[in-house]
Amino acid sequence: MTSPLEAVLQHLSGIVRAGKNFKALCPAHFDKTPSLSVAIGDDGRVLLHCFSGCSVESVVAAVGLAMTDIFPQRATHCKVPGISGVRLRELRQAADFERQILFIVKADQLHGRAVSQIDLERARLAMQRVLLAKQVL
Repeated sequence: MTSPLEAVLQHLSGIVRAGKNFKALCPAHFDKTPSLSVAIGDDGRVLLHCFSGCSVESVVAAVGLAMTDIFPQRATHCKVPGISGVRLRELRQAADFERQILFIVKADQLHGRAVSQIDLERARLAMQRVLLAKQVL
């Protein structure tokens, strides 16, 4: 899989190394000398700056990429001990379901309704699952 930096660099010309960053000819305007600074941010995104004043959007469009292409892919799966391939969205939904169980049991207790031993055990399990989800999310 191509990194965002590699995706940008493969569309540029006149690339020159500038320390740990790069300079290149800006594709958004007629450029005789490298005026486009290309760097990688702490979060993995590509940082682009044209010293002639071109916007990041115009530079990205000029090389045929989308703005999302200069950002690293976000994880859609997480690693939960004993569970593989869990999507973060599904984990959030499951945690919300477990919170609803806790809410129902607590509401029953607050309103003086009898709560069975089975309901209490299920509430304990729900609490464990919510705490585990909190560690991952």
